[in-house]
Amino acid sequence: FGKCKLILIYDYSISNFGYKRSIHRDSDSRLIVMLLYLNTLEKNVEGGSLEIYSSEEMQKYPPFLRNEKSLKVKEIKPVAGKLVMFLNTSNAYHAVSKMSHSDFGRHFIYGGFTMNSSFRSLALEFSNGKSPTEYHIYK
Repeated sequence: FGKCKLILIYDYSISNFGYKRSIHRDSDSRLIVMLLYLNTLEKNVEGGSLEIYSSEEMQKYPPFLRNEKSLKVKEIKPVAGKLVMFLNTSNAYHAVSKMSHSDFGRHFIYGGFTMNSSFRSLALEFSNGKSPTEYHIYK
């Protein structure tokens, strides 16, 4: 991506009882976000869906968004084999609805193509705040 190297960062995750994520965009250096669902949730599960949000027109977008400044435009239910990918721009807001009543959890691979620098970041282009990339290396 220009002169920045792209690094594929991913992990295997399980989300269980009470898991949720508030409305946010991903880290400044992340260029493409992807989720691959590995299982379909049981019929009695509530929540656990990826929610895509739009925000009212702003000159600058914060990394996190309050509910009163957002409009849910899409809800994507976890289904085994479903791959979701999107550009991480300054207003690529998404969340996960609170999950309950699951015996097995939501199994997924989360990741994305991440630049080795936030220089020329699409997430920072119209942002009024920073969201750094966290790296966790497990052996």
